[in-house]
Amino acid sequence: MNKNIPNISAFYHSINIESPTLTKQLNGEDVKSWGVFLSTMAAIQVNKVNEKAENNMLYSDDTFNFYIRTKTGINRKMRVVYNSDYYNIVGIITIGRRYQIIKTKLVE
Repeated sequence: MNKNIPNISAFYHSINIESPTLTKQLNGEDVKSWGVFLSTMAAIQVNKVNEKAENNMLYSDDTFNFYIRTKTGINRKMRVVYNSDYYNIVGIITIGRRYQIIKTKLVE
């Protein structure tokens, strides 16, 4: 197995990958809603954690890698939901034929 992939025992985190849908309301306004595209188990790696202060507020720039078994159709318009937190997908890397790394940024 590729040494970049976590051990199979690390794939114990339950995640959802959600896909956006635009729905037109009666007033003509488009509203984005999210539906589950995939529920799967993942290994998680914190890529980096940076905190910065702007306008007397502390911001976090957390990025996470979610390792999953390969699933076609995942794209950067989707998001990952894990432990009631939302993560925007910023990149997808396929490793071999079996695994993908979904690079994400925590939504504040």
